[in-house]
Amino acid sequence: MPLRRSQRRGRRRHAGWSARGGTPRPGGSRSDPGGFERVASAALAAAGLAVAVVNPRQARDFVRAIGRLAKTDRIDADVLARFAAAVRPEARAVPDEEAESLRAILARRSQILRMLVAENNRLGTAPVSVPKRIRAHVRWLEKELARTDEDLDEEAVRESEAWRENEALLRSVPGVGPVLARPNPRTIC
Repeated sequence: MPLRRSQRRGRRRHAGWSARGGTPRPGGSRSDPGGFERVASAALAAAGLAVAVVNPRQARDFVRAIGRLAKTDRIDADVLARFAAAVRPEARAVPDEEAESLRAILARRSQILRMLVAENNRLGTAPVSVPKRIRAHVRWLEKELARTDEDLDEEAVRESEAWRENEALLRSVPGVGPVLARPNPRTIC
């Protein structure tokens, strides 16, 4: 999604302010819920700055503690800078594009599995007229799960030498199959 001019200007300003020592650590602190922080964090990392993405709840609690409850972009930026100075959140490496792609595929696989469980649970309690439709949806979800597993094997694991080596090592252990050897979304940096 293309950035608006004000967003580009704000990111340049933030990167410049951070580079001049606006926070005690090089870089910036971001508190964006819902995954929107990834683009901004990647832009800051590309500018050579360390980035700490903080839990929005912690930032809100900090705001309440210092008594700055007004909600404007300027106040948010000031409060996040004060939060970074006081708490000194740990800067972490921004995941590369390969890891982000893998994480997205694994998240989708997890969603499909949850939907399959939910539909199978509904099947047992559904009125007489509904099971046929639920079974059709289950078949579709199973096909989608198979396609997602193919994407995972082809796009993510097979294209990365590190993931292939890791999978081969795990598969060498007796009892470890293809599903267990796959990367876990919690372990991807």
